[in-house]
Amino acid sequence: HLHYYDLGLQTQQLSGCLRDHASAIIVDAVQSGQPPGSLLLIDLLELIAGAEQVSVRSCHGISIIDELILLKMQGTLPKRLIFIGIEVASTDWQQKLSKVLSENFAGILSSFESELYLQIAGSSRTQT
Repeated sequence: HLHYYDLGLQTQQLSGCLRDHASAIIVDAVQSGQPPGSLLLIDLLELIAGAEQVSVRSCHGISIIDELILLKMQGTLPKRLIFIGIEVASTDWQQKLSKVLSENFAGILSSFESELYLQIAGSSRTQT
């Protein structure tokens, strides 16, 4: 079964969304220095594998990584957790796509769909 959750900026709801799922894919905008529209794929379990401490500056400033580390400590993370980032020119808040993303939307969507299907297929192969 495939479930979709739109958390917007509400990452504190992430734990409820991940609970009782064997696999999860998190999709978000990123700014990592690649050309806008590029996809960034990260195995989040590998990323947090060695992390044992959460460093939160304020109760309102918890990051997705901090949230995942807390879930790891609780033993409630899915067995497979993938992040697909879509590169944007700016992470400033806006209600619409940038000009670059709008002009290349069809190609970006096609690349994203291909990667998403590959990840979902990989998830089904690893479940018993």
